[in-house]
Amino acid sequence: MNTDLLNIISKIANSGLQDLGSLHPALVHFPIGLLFVTPLFVILGLILPKHKQCFHLSALILLIIGTITLLLAFEAGEKAADALGKINPETLATLEQHDKGAESLKLNFIILTVCFTLYSFFHKSLKKLKQPFWIIASCLFLAFYGYSLILVINTAHYGGKLVHQHGLKSSLYNNVK
Repeated sequence: MNTDLLNIISKIANSGLQDLGSLHPALVHFPIGLLFVTPLFVILGLILPKHKQCFHLSALILLIIGTITLLLAFEAGEKAADALGKINPETLATLEQHDKGAESLKLNFIILTVCFTLYSFFHKSLKKLKQPFWIIASCLFLAFYGYSLILVINTAHYGGKLVHQHGLKSSLYNNVK
């Protein structure tokens, strides 16, 4: 491996250990990717009942990891916001919108994770319920999940504005240059 690359990785790791907030831009991309892929596995489980258990287990794993990384990114974002100091009112308004969206995401994905975890552990004992119930429940789950993904897009938009319009940068950016 190239020694320049190792030096960059070492600087990033040291900076991240000293300042959790600096890791926010790196951490935030994990839950975005994981949480957008998850509903595909839920849908595949619904349309391919023979493989439902496998697809839904995969969805559960992705959802749990996505929610945990969302919580980590949220905490890192809180640390990053605390380290900003004085910012102009326009940047502050964008930051508040970004934070408001992140708060909603945290709550929504905790609820979705709990619901899908309960379903996954108790689906065999709940099989007694009629098929229309499961269709309605699945549609409601996916509708709430879709709404939550729209919130992800909106929150990411405000995060992008903070970087590209308002010029906020992670301290990692300074260490890698």
